[in-house]
Amino acid sequence: MSNGNGVGKVTSTDKSKFGCITYKIPANYVGDSITLTGRIKHEKVDKSVGLVMRIDGFNGSLAFKNMQRYKIKGTNNWKEYSITLPYPTGAEAIYVGGIVDGKGTAWFDDFIITIDGKDIQTMTETPKIYLKNYNTADLNTAIQIASTALDLSTNESLSFSLDALIAKVGDKKIVSIGESTHGTAEFYRLREMITKRLILEKGFKMVILESSYDDIELLNKDLMTSSIESLIQKHLFSIYQTKEMKSFLQWYKENRSNYNIQFKGCDDSYWAFYELLSENVKGIKDEKLVTLVQKLKSNSAKTTGSFEAELKK
Repeated sequence: MSNGNGVGKVTSTDKSKFGCITYKIPANYVGDSITLTGRIKHEKVDKSVGLVMRIDGFNGSLAFKNMQRYKIKGTNNWKEYSITLPYPTGAEAIYVGGIVDGKGTAWFDDFIITIDGKDIQTMTETPKIYLKNYNTADLNTAIQIASTALDLSTNESLSFSLDALIAKVGDKKIVSIGESTHGTAEFYRLREMITKRLILEKGFKMVILESSYDDIELLNKDLMTSSIESLIQKHLFSIYQTKEMKSFLQWYKENRSNYNIQFKGCDDSYWAFYELLSENVKGIKDEKLVTLVQKLKSNSAKTTGSFEAELKK
């Protein structure tokens, strides 16, 4: 007993195996992030002990996390731990529990599950509706009823069409806007308008483009002194060299200081990778590692040019 209630106990007697205790919860909740918090007491654990959480969908696991990498072992009295996962929209079941890897005994208690910081015991459940028996006509009708048409005839009509979507964003902190066409004007136009409205109406402060980190930093540096056309041609992938991107960058140039907006890239960056790696291996005396880091530095210079020099100009 820890606080006067029953606890879960796991004993594993084979150092090559593990023991665990899990509890299944229907994933009838809406949110972005899920956290499991619990207290653990353990005795003579030779490998590791910790919390475990798995989110399943219809076709298998969608997300999984345990505490194995923390190497919590040996013997210790009650202590609180927590693990966090992104909460997938296609979740069907939430599994939470405790695990002992290798030999040892552990006790688990006071599990609390929160979604976006809210205890699920206080949240209103949102049961999922499944179509088990349907025909094509019924499915198409259901989609039409649940959908909102987009009117692309003017910017005003398109913006009005997006009202329901923007409202549904609610208080979300991260919004991913994707498309698989790599160049279709209608999608780019939608993405530009949604991005602007998220900044203006929802207070978003950062836009991250799937493009080279280095190039976006250089684009930002030269934004006020160079033409948008030259910056697009020099620093953006061909799929972004469109009039819609030009329109957004012109708006960003005129408004970034007013709304404190940051524009970043999240694709390959030899320069940033070299900086992070060299800082973290500093002081390690390993000739092979030193050689590999120097090779990376050389490749970085060949690929990105004199990035640091360009950035400091």
